Amino acid sequence: MDRKSWFLSLLQLAVANIVLATGTSFFLAPLNIVNGGLSGIAIIFKALWGWDLDVTTAIFAWLLFLLGYVTLGKSFSLKTLFATISYPLFVVIFIRFIGIDALAFEASNDIHRLLASLFGGALVGFGVALAFLAGGSTGGVDVLVLLGKKWFDWTTSATAFWVDVLIIGIGFLVFGVYQGLFGIISTVMSSLVIELVFVGGSKMYWVTIISHQTKPILDYIHHQLERGSTLLPAIGGYTDEPYQVIQVAIARHDYYALKQAVSSLDPKAFVIFTQARSIHGEGFDPFPVSPLPKRRKVKS
Repeated sequence: MDRKSWFLSLLQLAVANIVLATGTSFFLAPLNIVNGGLSGIAIIFKALWGWDLDVTTAIFAWLLFLLGYVTLGKSFSLKTLFATISYPLFVVIFIRFIGIDALAFEASNDIHRLLASLFGGALVGFGVALAFLAGGSTGGVDVLVLLGKKWFDWTTSATAFWVDVLIIGIGFLVFGVYQGLFGIISTVMSSLVIELVFVGGSKMYWVTIISHQTKPILDYIHHQLERGSTLLPAIGGYTDEPYQVIQVAIARHDYYALKQAVSSLDPKAFVIFTQARSIHGEGFDPFPVSPLPKRRKVKS
C-alpha cells in the first residue's frame, strides 16, 4: 500500500471511530440502551457497579486487545491497534470534555428512547461499516468472535450473533425486559446499516482472479484466509496468452484483505468481486435439509 492510500485508510478509520463513539456516547449510553459490543458491556458495568463508561470502555478494549495479541498474533494486533487507541479516546473526549448530558435525549418518554435507539444504532452500524471498508477492525468483542473461529471452528457471523445476544440478554436482566427491547431495536438498526453500507445486502463474495502470479496468491488464500479455491486454465481472448483463473468464495470481512494482497502480489492482475446471494457448503451456510418437491402428474 502506498503512502497516500495508507493515510486515507487511517483517516477513514479515524472517522469510523468518531462516528462509533458518537452513537455510543450521545445516544445509547445516556439512556442505558444495550445493543452489544464494548458499549453494551460498559453500560452494564456502570449500572451494576458505578464504573465510568469511558474508563470501562478503555479497560476492556485493551484487555481484549492483549488477549488478541497473545492468541491471534501480530496481524490481528496491527489491524485493531488504531481502534483500541482511538475509540476509547473519543469516548473520553465526548464524555469528559463535551458533556453528553447537554446533547443527550432526556429519558422522559418512549419516543425519546426509540429515537435514541434508531439514531444510535445507525451511527454504530455506519462506524463499523466504515472501519470494514478501510480494511480495519473495531476491535473489542471482535477478538471473541475470531477466537470462536480459531478454537471451535465456529462461523464468525454466528459467533458475533451469540456474543451480542449474551450482552443484550444481560442487559435485559439488569434494566428489565421493556428497556431491553430498545436494545434489540438498536441492534437491528446497526445490522441493517452495516449491510446497506458495506455489502448492499450480501455477506459473501464470489471472486475471480486472473493473474500470472497464481502461486503466491493461492498461498495467501489458503494459509492466510484459510479458504479453498478452484483453479481453471484459460487463454486471453485479445492477447492469446495462457492464464490461470482463481475462483474463491469469501466472507465480507476478507474482502479488503484479499484485495490488498492481490494488489501487492500482482498489480496487473484482473480481479472481479461479485456479491453472492448465498453460498452453501463447508465454511459457509449448510444446505437446508428438506424433502424433494413432488413432481406433478402430467395428464396425457
